[in-house]
Amino acid sequence: MSRPTFHSKHYSQNKSLKEVHSRAPFGVRNSHRHRLLSILTGLMICITTLAFSPALADISNVVRFSCMAFMLMLGCLLSFYSRRVPITIGTMAFALFVLWQAVSIVWSTNKAEALFDVGKYVMVLFAVMFSYNLFRQHPVKAVVMMLYVSAIVCVVSLAAAVMQAVNIGDLSRAARYGIVSLFTHKGTYSMLALLTMAFPFMALRLRLKRVRLVSIVVILAQAGVLLFLQARAAWLADLAIIGMLLLLWPLKFGEVKPLWRMFCTLVVALLMGFVVVGGSRCFANIPLKGPDQREGLLSNASVYERQALWRMTFRMVDEKPFTGCGAGNWKVCYPKVSVRDVFSMDMLDFQFVRPHNDYLRILSESGYFSLALLLFALASLLVNGVFAAGGCGRYGKMAGITVPFLAGVLVFAIFDFPLDRIELLLWISILCGAVMAFSQHGRQIRHNAVSMVIGCIILTFILFVGCCHWHSEAFYPVIVDNIHQGHWKMVEQMSKTARNTFCNLTPMAVPYAYYEAMALENLHEPAIETFRMALQDSPYNKKILTDLGRLEYVEKHDVKQAIAYLEESIRISPAYSYAYFNLAQVYLLEGQKQKAAEILQQLDLDYKQQQMVKMVWHYHQDEIANYYVHDAVPAEKDYLDLMVEQIEALL
Repeated sequence: MSRPTFHSKHYSQNKSLKEVHSRAPFGVRNSHRHRLLSILTGLMICITTLAFSPALADISNVVRFSCMAFMLMLGCLLSFYSRRVPITIGTMAFALFVLWQAVSIVWSTNKAEALFDVGKYVMVLFAVMFSYNLFRQHPVKAVVMMLYVSAIVCVVSLAAAVMQAVNIGDLSRAARYGIVSLFTHKGTYSMLALLTMAFPFMALRLRLKRVRLVSIVVILAQAGVLLFLQARAAWLADLAIIGMLLLLWPLKFGEVKPLWRMFCTLVVALLMGFVVVGGSRCFANIPLKGPDQREGLLSNASVYERQALWRMTFRMVDEKPFTGCGAGNWKVCYPKVSVRDVFSMDMLDFQFVRPHNDYLRILSESGYFSLALLLFALASLLVNGVFAAGGCGRYGKMAGITVPFLAGVLVFAIFDFPLDRIELLLWISILCGAVMAFSQHGRQIRHNAVSMVIGCIILTFILFVGCCHWHSEAFYPVIVDNIHQGHWKMVEQMSKTARNTFCNLTPMAVPYAYYEAMALENLHEPAIETFRMALQDSPYNKKILTDLGRLEYVEKHDVKQAIAYLEESIRISPAYSYAYFNLAQVYLLEGQKQKAAEILQQLDLDYKQQQMVKMVWHYHQDEIANYYVHDAVPAEKDYLDLMVEQIEALL
C-alpha cells in the first residue's frame, strides 16, 4: 500500500486510496467523518492529559487509574480507525518488552502495581497504533488537530499557574513538594510543554496561513512555561532537541537498506545503554558535599536526593541483574538499603515510589534484558526517523521535526519519570506514532475480527484491574480517619476488604494488612500473624519491622527474633527513633542496661531537629514539617530523657 503524500502531483496515483478513505466507518461522509474523529480525538486527549493535572489534585494512584480509564475510552472509541498495524523491528522489540514485564509479575510482590504497569504499556501499543494510522492517512488534519489540543493544554497549564499564584482555595501543593515556583510539579508541566511544542513546529512547517498565528503563540507560551519553571532536566532536554535539529539540518540520504538500518539501530541502542546505565552509575558515585555545604548547580535538593536514590537503585540492580526485583517492586524493595541520605523525606515518613529515572526503574524491576528491549525499540524509532529526515519530500521534513523532540523525551526520562505518568505517556505514544508514520519502512497487517476480540479482552481486563485498584485505594483516607478516631473495628473490616480487592499497598507503600494488624492489636486480639503477612508484602518496611519486633517480645517473648527485627529496622532507616526506643526497652527488660544505654546514645535527636528546622524552611512552613519540629521531635526527646533516667537509676 502506498501512503498518501502532500504533493498534488501524486494525488492521482492514489485515487483508489482516496476512494477507500471516503468510506466512513461511522456511516457518515468523508468530511463529516474527519470532523467527528477530530473532535473525539482532541476531546479524549485533552481529558486524559488534564484529568491528571497535579495542580488540581494531589498525586495518587487513584488519579492514575482515572487517566488510565480515559485512555481505555480513547482506545475503545477510536480503535476502529486504526486499520493497520505496523510490523517493524522496533514494534516487535517493544511487544517483547511488554511480554517480559508481564512475566516478571510472577516474582513480584506488589502485583497490583505490576498489573497496572503492564496494562499501561499495553495501552501504549494501542495509542501508538492509533497515532500511526492518524498521521499516515490524514497527516495535515492530524497535525492541525494536535496543534489545537496543544493550545488547550497550554492554556489550562497557565490557568493552573494563575490559580496557584493567587492561592485560590487549597489548590497549591508547592509547599509540600519543596518547589519554589507557582506550579505544583514542574516536571509534569515541563514535559507537557516539550511534548506539545512539537506540533506547533510541525504546523509551521505545513505553511498553512490559518494556523500560523496560533502556532507562534503556542510556541512562545510553552517556551515561557519552560523558562519560568526552571526545571533543569527540561533544559537538558531542550539542549538535546536543539543539538538534534542542528545535526539533522544538513543530512541528505537516499534509500537505506534494511541491514544498514539494523546495524545503526544496534549501535544507537548500545550508545543509549552506555549513557543511561554508565552515566547514571557515574553520577550516583560522584562524591558530593553534604546537604549543608552544597553550592552552585548541585545546590538543589532534588539533585542530592536523586544521587542517593540512583546509588541505592544500582545496589538493587547488582543483586538481581537479569530478573530484577519484580515488576512494580521498586518502592517495596528500596528500603532494603539504608536511606539516610534522604533524611528530609524519611523524617516525613514519605515513601519514594520511583528512582526518578525511568530507565533505572525498569532495570531494577525487570533486569537488563527488559531495558535492552526498550532501548532497542526506541533506537529503532530514532534511526528510522533520522534516515527519513535525510530523505526527500515533506514526510522526511516532518520526521526531521518529530525526531528531535522524541530525543528530548528520552533525555528527560533519565532525570524524571515521564514513562510512569499516564498523561505524559499518551503524548509520548502520539509522538512515536507520528515518527513511525513519517518514516515507517516495515510491513503492515490489517485488523481482523480475531485481533479486535483479543484487544477488547485485554482492554476489559485492564479496566477491571484499574477499577478494582481504584476502589481499594479509596479505602485509604477513610482508614486513616478511622485510626485517628479510634474506630478500630471499622479499620479492621475496611483493611481486610481493601487487602482482598486486588491491592495490598497504600499510596504510602504500607500494606493494608498492616492497618488490619494495628486494629487487631488495639482490639486485644492476636495480631502477630497479620503483621507477618504485612511483612511478606513489604519486607523492608521500617514500621512493620519495628511493630513486629515489639510483638515478638511481648506476645512470644522471642528475644532473638525481636532484636533481629528491630536491628533490621534501624539498619534500613537509621533515623527512625521508635525502633531505637523499642530495642532499648527489650535490652532493658532483659537486664542488659549497658546495651540499652549504648542503643539510645546512637540516636541523635538534636541533629534530627536541626535538619527538620531546615526542612521547614525548604518546604515553606508546611504543616507536617512544623508538626515534626514543634511536637513530634520534642516529644521524642522527652521520652528519650525519661528512658535515660530509668537506665541511670538502674545502673
